[in-house]
This record gives sequence, structure tokens and C-alpha cells, in this order.
Amino acid sequence: MNSMGQPQHKAEPRRGDQPPIGELCVIGHPSRLGGADTELDHQIHCWQAMGAIVHVCHTGPLDDNLRSMNLEQRGCVYHEPRDWASVKGLHCISFCNGEYLKNLPEIKRYARSTSWVNCMTWSFDLEIEMHAKGLIDFHLYQIPHGYARVGGSLRDLANYRPLLFEPYFHADEFPFRESRPRDKFRFGRISRSDPDKFGRRQLWIYETMTAPVLKEGLILGWDHRIEANARHRCQEPFLPFLGRPCGRRVLSSRSRRTIRSRHDSSP
Repeated sequence: MNSMGQPQHKAEPRRGDQPPIGELCVIGHPSRLGGADTELDHQIHCWQAMGAIVHVCHTGPLDDNLRSMNLEQRGCVYHEPRDWASVKGLHCISFCNGEYLKNLPEIKRYARSTSWVNCMTWSFDLEIEMHAKGLIDFHLYQIPHGYARVGGSLRDLANYRPLLFEPYFHADEFPFRESRPRDKFRFGRISRSDPDKFGRRQLWIYETMTAPVLKEGLILGWDHRIEANARHRCQEPFLPFLGRPCGRRVLSSRSRRTIRSRHDSSP
């Protein structure tokens, strides 16, 4: 029951209906690799198109890969990494950055508000702990499925405020190319070499994709651990391509099966 003697309902996500925020600070940094990093990169484009000034205070040193994102040229305002006092008065947000959670007690001293975007399908122990301590003001989700999977461990906690927002894809960086080879259907997959990043049916997914021509893919991060975790065995496990002839609807059982992969690890 609430203070009015009415039933207390569990928090449900709502879509933001407040006036746009003029400035906000990203705790962390986007990159070209990784789901959360690339989602953040695209979202920065969206915020800027809405007229917001985007500040960036990274949780670690800026290396060449991060500098190559050219955030300053895009209009972002850099702060010295981990200079939490410099974010005073700013709405702070982070996309799945563990260092943000670790440093929330200090960040909260200065931030106007703190928001957390969990890009996974489970809650982090530190996420729950920081919320229980009153250090996370808003939990943001891009799709209802994410809220349903992640929010279960948070819904019964005090002051849990979930928000839904539309994920943004900056299509300008991925122009359609009409003039391209059509002899094969090419695809790629990138992740670090971590068994948790590959499902047991990973190869089944590729084998059952339908295409009118030979499929050819490049899988980064594949190694003996990933192979052992897969239900299918690779005949040529450490070579650069994965390919198999197939029909328009189903794979031809009479077609040769050639599965190859690159034994590289992406960051």
C-alpha cells in the first residue's frame, strides 16, 4: 500500500514524455566493436540530432581505437577520464559499463541524475546492489523483451524507474551498395573468443540460412573451445571461411559441406 492507502503496483516501463534534455554525459566510450559500444555510438548520433550536447567521460585511458571514433569532430565534449567532479550537474548515462557501476558512489555525488542501460538479458549483481543503495535513478531498456528478462530482479526494489526508448540505427554509415558480387551470399560475425558468446546451435543457424547461391561467411573469435561447445564439428576448423552450397529453401544434403573459420579474437 502507498501513503494514500492504495495498492502499490509494480513498476512498468514507460516511454519518456518529458522535455528533451539539453546536455548529458556518457560515462564510458563508444567503439566499433561490441553490442553496447556500437549501440552507444549510434545513440550519440540520435541525441545530437535532437539538439543535445553530449559529454564523454571515459572510465579508462583513451587509446587509438577510441580516438579514431572522432567524437570531438562530431561535436562531443571530452572530459578527462575518471574526472567525476567534472560531471557536476549533468545527467549521466552508461551502456553496460562495469566501471560505471563500480564508480557510482563517487559519480552520484556530482551527477544530476544517473541512468543505466543494461544491454544483456540478465541483471548484474553490482547493478542490483547499486540500485538498492539508491545510486541508479533510471533503468533504460530498448525493447520490452530486455525489460522482461532484466527487470525481474529489480521490480520489487524501491524507486525502480524503468524507461523504454527506441533503439536508433545510423543508416548513413551503412550505405546500400548495388554494385557488389552476386556469386555468393556473404555474411560475417564478430565477437571476442569467448564460449559464452557462441550458442550451441551457432553453426546450425548458418547452415539453415537459405540463399540461392553458395554461402560464405567470416567468423571471428572461433577456436577449439567454441568448437567443443558447438553441436556440429568443423572439418577444417581454423581456416578463413565458412561456406556451404544450398537451395532457396533448404540446404541440399548432397552438397559438399565445408566449414572454416578464422582463429582470431576481436577485442
